[in-house]
Amino acid sequence: MLLKKNIQAYVKMWGEVNGGRRSRSLIIKDHYHFFAIKKANPYISTGEPMPYATAARYPTAKKQRFHTSYQAQGVTAAQVVTVALNSRTNRVRVTTTAGVATCRLRNAANLVMFDTSAIPGRDALIFVGTGTNTLEITNSAIATLGISQQGFTHTIPVVVAPAFDPDAQAFFTTAGITDPTQQAAVSALVVGLKANGTWSKYHAIYPFVGGTASRHSFNLKNPATFQITWGGTVTHDANGITGDGSTGYGSTGYTPSVSATLGSNSVSLYCRTAKAAIQTIEMGCTAAGEWGLGLRYPSDEFYPMLQEGGQYPSVILAATTGWILASRNNMTTVQGYRNGGLVLDEAQTQNAINGLNSQMAVLASRSETVWNRFSPVNLALVNIGLGLTAGEITADYTTIQAFQTALGRQV
Repeated sequence: MLLKKNIQAYVKMWGEVNGGRRSRSLIIKDHYHFFAIKKANPYISTGEPMPYATAARYPTAKKQRFHTSYQAQGVTAAQVVTVALNSRTNRVRVTTTAGVATCRLRNAANLVMFDTSAIPGRDALIFVGTGTNTLEITNSAIATLGISQQGFTHTIPVVVAPAFDPDAQAFFTTAGITDPTQQAAVSALVVGLKANGTWSKYHAIYPFVGGTASRHSFNLKNPATFQITWGGTVTHDANGITGDGSTGYGSTGYTPSVSATLGSNSVSLYCRTAKAAIQTIEMGCTAAGEWGLGLRYPSDEFYPMLQEGGQYPSVILAATTGWILASRNNMTTVQGYRNGGLVLDEAQTQNAINGLNSQMAVLASRSETVWNRFSPVNLALVNIGLGLTAGEITADYTTIQAFQTALGRQV
């Protein structure tokens, strides 16, 4: 049981701390020998009194880590008191015994940062921001002011903005991508490709996020290279890019004879359209040979085209939606994949690529300076790079599908 004299002593102490005011209620929990005082002050409800209310309590308060200084000052009506704030001060409490104490924070440039007021029985509790140097207090009547500065030195939880992969961040900065969902999805894509060991194998990655022609033009792998130039009519929205089938295209600036590697190549796209059997090319170029992908061209065949001259193997696809890829890892064979699964593995000799001197297009093909075979499909990703192994393709499909799912445009 709590001794009566202990309770009385506590109430007496509280009266001192609370500027002579008696608490409204006393809560006693005998089982835990716990008591708490409910304060009239609206800023603190129950619990141990904060040791900063009066000069009498300052010796104890000074021992607390959160207390930096206390001062009591008598003022006349309309007198202005200027308080220089300690560099460690995070919060100031102001009390007055009469009238209204108007409190005004000023920064180093003497600009007003915050205004509030205290009256008897209702203290002013002011949180101080960085760069705030002085506090001006003007009291409307003769009174005694109590000014307590506190500096919180204990650890305070801080919510930190998510850190994105540096390569993803470079892309966001250049392309102007600010949407948090898109940023998280793209960063996860980059991290995933790096974990798969394939990030270094791509020369260009176009994630088509941001919904505008400008944002869709940038290369995630290196925003300073292979930026797309759009021509004709191309629709840009949250689902990526969509051609009109007659004029729309994008020129990547990627020329196989300059940037590709003999015997190690891949091109891929994420298609959201169930394409009809029409004579169009979804990405590619034509010069001494063909480089790119044709879905159901000219009828139902899928053509992976990664060579200079000769014949191109083909296969009938069950569907044209998803991640479609052509890859070669040697000079003699080429593979085709859909959603990570092998659909074609054929002999095809790659003798040279130096004649493939046209820039690759998306939503069309380019032959020398002529754009042709325009595609009407909706693309949500395009990749160009070195050849990928079967294991890498399986892993990348999982990463790419997760990327599309995060954006709500998976198929």
